[in-house]
Amino acid sequence: MKRKNKIVRDIEASIKSPFLLNDEKQLPIDFLSIDNDILEMWLTKLDNNPAELIEFTERYHSRRLGRYFENLLHFYFLFHPNIKVLEMGRQIFDGKRTIGEMDFVLKNKSTKEIVHIETALKYFAKEKYKSDFYSFICPSGERTFGDKLDKTFNKQLKITELPQTKAYLGKANLLPLKSYHYIKGTLFYHPSELKDFTHPNLNCQHKKGWWILENEVDTLSDLSKFKITHKLKWLSEEVFVKGTNEVGLMAKKELISELKTHFEIISQGQLIVEFIEKENLWVENSRGFVLGNNWPNM
Repeated sequence: MKRKNKIVRDIEASIKSPFLLNDEKQLPIDFLSIDNDILEMWLTKLDNNPAELIEFTERYHSRRLGRYFENLLHFYFLFHPNIKVLEMGRQIFDGKRTIGEMDFVLKNKSTKEIVHIETALKYFAKEKYKSDFYSFICPSGERTFGDKLDKTFNKQLKITELPQTKAYLGKANLLPLKSYHYIKGTLFYHPSELKDFTHPNLNCQHKKGWWILENEVDTLSDLSKFKITHKLKWLSEEVFVKGTNEVGLMAKKELISELKTHFEIISQGQLIVEFIEKENLWVENSRGFVLGNNWPNM
């Protein structure tokens, strides 16, 4: 069985899961290098007693998945033996007006290098027959991955170039520094295109899932069980012990009925986790979005 506690699986995924992108603004892997034995011992210790991690995330509790991801990374950076957290959530002002915020400013204790990083955890489904980042659309149909990257590259990463930010960083003795992004998550593809999309700035090892429309749900396996998963549980895999904590697990027929009721009221897509039987467990086999039949034209 994987780690017992979902929150520990979440922080492990925040640390170890692949980045979505591969470009010159991606945080260099070497900056956060850590001895794997040290990391493994720490994660095992947390799994045996996650109280400190739970208390930390509850102290900064948010219903936003991105903020939860940020809090998990904050906890990890505070533990990291070679990293010093210099700033977290530092707002930049022009007079009394807030003009931006830096997610993290970190210092590598070995190299003395200082970096500003912008974090994000994103989930987008690629519209069929399209071939750029703007074709990756959120389940509500409102935003695209291209929009997010425009904001990241043209605004968030450039906050350190503003005169107000430079003045603050100079006074705080945080110059020179470089700005990078730390973007993780999953991109979802229709089964007919799951292996087809490539892009020079996309990490070829990024996490992938599937998406289908509501009228394609019957193509799912009859042998699996399924769960409609709340957004705050999207970060890492779910596991269920058979016969003890199977709340929310459904056979395909039940899933179809549940989704029919949902889409009669709400157009928002639903993240579905597929489970298969393995020994005494229901373990995650795949995950994907079921989207309304009119997606992305909501």
